[in-house]
Amino acid sequence: MSKAWQCSNDGEWDVITEVVFADTRGKAKTYFKNMETFDWFDFCELKPYRVKSLDHLNKPDGYIMDWLKDE
Repeated sequence: MSKAWQCSNDGEWDVITEVVFADTRGKAKTYFKNMETFDWFDFCELKPYRVKSLDHLNKPDGYIMDWLKDE
């Protein structure tokens, strides 16, 4: 069962947050690293953290949540 993971950038101008669904923290880091949002981050700088409140959405592994869609 995939779990919800969130990662944010620490930009000076704005903060961008992304959510992916993955089985482990390591897989979540890999998904985040492959996103355009975090491609300028070093892999070791990414700090995914769990968002248990979104686990009920239960999307497939590697799914990237789109905040602009209501579903």
